[in-house]
Amino acid sequence: MRVVQQLRQWAESLLVPAQSVCLLCKRPSRQLVNRRISICMACADELPRIRKVVCTTCGRAADCHDCARREQTYFLESRSSVSYTAEMKELLARYKYRGDERLQQVLAWMMITATPTFTQLPMQRKIPQIDVITYVPISQKRLLERGFNQAEQLAAGLGLHWKKPVVPLLMRARHTEKQSHKSRHERLADMQELFQLDQAAVIPSAYTLGRPPRILIIDDVYTTGSTMNECAKIISQQLHADVYGFTWAR
Repeated sequence: MRVVQQLRQWAESLLVPAQSVCLLCKRPSRQLVNRRISICMACADELPRIRKVVCTTCGRAADCHDCARREQTYFLESRSSVSYTAEMKELLARYKYRGDERLQQVLAWMMITATPTFTQLPMQRKIPQIDVITYVPISQKRLLERGFNQAEQLAAGLGLHWKKPVVPLLMRARHTEKQSHKSRHERLADMQELFQLDQAAVIPSAYTLGRPPRILIIDDVYTTGSTMNECAKIISQQLHADVYGFTWAR
């Protein structure tokens, strides 16, 4: 009888999907988003998606003082997939600082599935056709500490999904401390001449395309937009490109 019972349990295990642990709530679940993204459907439904856009420049869901007082904005639009809540901040910390690189696919998936609301303008026009994806570089010191650039990994995931080339267009001229603990004035001062164009980078020319190349800059978090704007300044001025931004959170 025991053998028969064991055989029955084995047969039933083949019919019932195996449980996997959700990377967000850390509970076993048989209902994941898909085989590659280990998030349960309950957590996926509760993600703090950004669904409303008030500032059509940076995608903020409220009036934006940062864009209003900026002397010049060099990116045409920037959007983000989720709000940077306490839960999302903890998720990013697990990925960036605690080495849980399984979350790279999860964060990239959040960005990929946010693209229907990437551009919400009064005329409801479609997402612009991007030619090249690039990312915000980190310093050599930060790269040695962390072992990877989170923006580069997110860009790689998006490039693979969208079948677009990912090109490292920028280099960081010097190391700076974390921007999240600094005032707006300190951030702006830090950004001065912080990035340089990688002269070895090659992108399609305006002559080949018949229009300015469209470049999408990827980063993990959009705060005031000072980092995104400085990167866009270098690219738009030196490559004569139309620049867009896309971040995981804001």
